[in-house]
Amino acid sequence: MMYYNKNRLTSAVLAVLAAATVNANADNNGGLELEEVVVTAQKRAESVQDIPIAVSAFDENFLKDSGVVGVDKLMGYTPGLNGTAQQDAESVFTVRGIGTYAFGVGADNSVGMFIDDVPVGRPALIGNSFFDLQRVEVVKGPQGTLFGRNASAGAISVITNKPNVEENSLDVTAAIGNESQEAYEVIGNWAISDKFAARAAVRQEERDGSLENTATGDELNNRDHTNARLALHYKATDNLSVDLVYEQVEIDTRVGFSDVDSAFSGKVAQNRQPTQDIESKRYLAKLTWDLSDSLTLTSNTSYMDYDLTAIPVDVDVSELELLSIREPQEGSQFVQELRLNGALDNVDWFVGTSFIKENIESNYTAEYSDFILTQILLGDMTFCATSGLTCLDNVEQVHLAETDNTSYALYGDLAWNITDNLKLTLGARYTRDEKEFEVNQPVPASALSTLTGDALVKLGTAGLIKDDEAWTSFDPRIVLDYSLAEDVLLYGSVSSGYKSGGFNSDPANTLASGLPQKPAAFDEEEVIAYEVGVKTRFWNGRAQVNVAVYYNDYEDFQVEAGDLVILIENAADVESQGFEVEGTFLLTEHFTLMANYSYLDASFKEGEIEGIDVAGRPLQRAPEHTGALVANYTMPIGELGELTLRADYIYSDEFLFKSENLDLDQDAYGVINARIGFESADGRWGLALIGENVGDEEYLLTRSDVLGQNLGIPAMGELYRLEATLHF
Repeated sequence: MMYYNKNRLTSAVLAVLAAATVNANADNNGGLELEEVVVTAQKRAESVQDIPIAVSAFDENFLKDSGVVGVDKLMGYTPGLNGTAQQDAESVFTVRGIGTYAFGVGADNSVGMFIDDVPVGRPALIGNSFFDLQRVEVVKGPQGTLFGRNASAGAISVITNKPNVEENSLDVTAAIGNESQEAYEVIGNWAISDKFAARAAVRQEERDGSLENTATGDELNNRDHTNARLALHYKATDNLSVDLVYEQVEIDTRVGFSDVDSAFSGKVAQNRQPTQDIESKRYLAKLTWDLSDSLTLTSNTSYMDYDLTAIPVDVDVSELELLSIREPQEGSQFVQELRLNGALDNVDWFVGTSFIKENIESNYTAEYSDFILTQILLGDMTFCATSGLTCLDNVEQVHLAETDNTSYALYGDLAWNITDNLKLTLGARYTRDEKEFEVNQPVPASALSTLTGDALVKLGTAGLIKDDEAWTSFDPRIVLDYSLAEDVLLYGSVSSGYKSGGFNSDPANTLASGLPQKPAAFDEEEVIAYEVGVKTRFWNGRAQVNVAVYYNDYEDFQVEAGDLVILIENAADVESQGFEVEGTFLLTEHFTLMANYSYLDASFKEGEIEGIDVAGRPLQRAPEHTGALVANYTMPIGELGELTLRADYIYSDEFLFKSENLDLDQDAYGVINARIGFESADGRWGLALIGENVGDEEYLLTRSDVLGQNLGIPAMGELYRLEATLHF
């Protein structure tokens, strides 16, 4: 594993920014300029340099060249964004140290997920749309006003490509590489008329896993994704347009933990072959109606349904039939949003309303050997033979849970240009969340149940138990920004955010207590956020540097504890503070340099997890220092075309996987990616040789202490592939 002085990357990034700034001021050549990135983070199209919010935005070309096929691939390029897609159904994302690690049906996100401006309730589903993208926006800090419920840490907004009524096109990409990598993508656009167009995209990707299961001969932690999307655009009148989208995703992967001490041996021996399947479908109907030159009404109607298998794991990670867990889930989500955008001489505004209806059912199943496990836990391997109790070879413990969630919201935002240089923005959102939750967890017949009077993994119930709760929140924001010069924006903001309460799938009282049982509830989490920043563009548009400094204060923070079963309590207060720097420099006509750096201090002000005082400890998955350098050089090859050389270095400081367990940590590491590409002069074809994790850096995606075992999932090692692209 590679180790670095944590200040080395800070110094390197700041030195690059300083050197480039000096060079910029010394050289005043014109004719070159960075491309403008337009975003809709504030529900209206604006340059990312003109909005008083910390946003990292990535366009289609950057996403393709960087091989971004999921949020996890964006993390190195986005200061303040951390986490991992450790398993397809268990994605963990944090913004400025705040995230959600519970995958049960009764909990919600801290980082809001949005596809084509529509919220996605489960983080596992955000990665399904990472193909044929127009852009991705990562908005940092609480976004209660702009994005709504459960965006108390920030928001990730994925915008897919829309049909183009002006041209027909066909793009075909194929790639092969080591570890049996295969990827195929076909994207077609058909301009049927000047008012009607269709676009279709299909992507298939396969790859071997990071572990070989010698007990079965199969690979674990592999990748097998099939994504398809059909989009239609119809310009019904000069004032009314209709966009329809259908998307389908199928994922079939095998998941496996390994003992951390042997995680990078590449081999495990497990009798179970946990499979993680995801099938989802997404439907979207968007109507955009220009009521006048200054008024636009937008309607988003969306429906999504999915089946997935969460946390499939052979807990004992051995060839013994000891304990395995799986959790199939079925879910559906309906969203209706109406928004009216308007503009006056010196005011831009919008008001809107949203309705969300979500249903999720889970079937958490634990299978274990009563004969082996009972005797191991008692420390007596003769117990089953001498006690008179019947110890079964296989016990199946089933826990059923279902939630019905309903959310209503009213929101509005007004940006008032007080003068040509000074602008005041006021916004607010009122949200009401309602949840109905039920659990049925019968105690199975087993020797263990007889001895303990309860179930093994989750607490048992005497039949079906139910509860319902409602939470409301009013989340305002106020922003003041000042244009110090044409390309220098100063801003400061105060905003609040909210994450709804919910239910654990365990009862509040045990069977043995004799007390009435109902699902254990937890309350909402609230945050007040303060941010100041500067956005600059200089050197005749060839350089830009953005800086944001923030402090976020969380009350009733939803603490997550446990490994096999994660329970949530409002047991802590948390603060997250730091600063982020992003810079892009067009140093010459052919050489572009990008750099980012984040300093993060996210820690518990007070709190207790599983009886451990965590006051002063850092939050999990919250590295103090992170950053990246990206160098891109293009080289014309006569009349043949253009050669592109690119190298990325991505760094993460050390961090904890569990705040309550200091042994579950990850050392600092650095990852190098590289790309050599050639594109023909007419743009009709291209070839690229791509390397990921060049140097084979070893680090863990996740780590847990389960039944006294130190388990983890290793990241993939070196990956190389050859990619060919045809454009018609």
